[in-house]
Amino acid sequence: VCFYNDAYRPSLGKDGKHPDILGSRGEDYWKEIWKDIKPIIDRVLSGGEGNWNEDMLLPIYRNGKMEDVYWTFSYAPVKDESGTPAGVFVTCTETTEKVLNFNELTESKNQLQFAIDSADLAAWNIDPVTNRFTGNNRLKEWHGLPPGEEFNLEKGFSIVKEEDRELLKKR
Repeated sequence: VCFYNDAYRPSLGKDGKHPDILGSRGEDYWKEIWKDIKPIIDRVLSGGEGNWNEDMLLPIYRNGKMEDVYWTFSYAPVKDESGTPAGVFVTCTETTEKVLNFNELTESKNQLQFAIDSADLAAWNIDPVTNRFTGNNRLKEWHGLPPGEEFNLEKGFSIVKEEDRELLKKR
């Protein structure tokens, strides 16, 4: 039997399963993911431990169509007075936006790395908070350093044009 709080309501979609799903059998309203979640429910109800899934893709039907939706959730046994599992308590958070943003950031990083590698560029960064200088392997190669070696900050400044060093140090 499904029940949920107001915080979960948006996950059901604008014109979706709410309010009909409230008080109804999960199997009747979660047909699209029942094959994925039923084994977890059965395991918990048969005395198994609860579980935790992070950023799991479970496409659901909402807003009039199937949507790829990511969830972080746990299933835990709800025990009756005799200590026997009598239900499953599901705690979940939709993480679709987080996962999509992470994937987009990863793709951007990969594209940038491809451009740097393709152009045979040296790249470097100075973190003004930590005063740490980092450079890619191409930069290290140009300065005769092995790939795993850290750059000395002063050495890093020494490769910047003299007239730009003070401006860089101020930033």
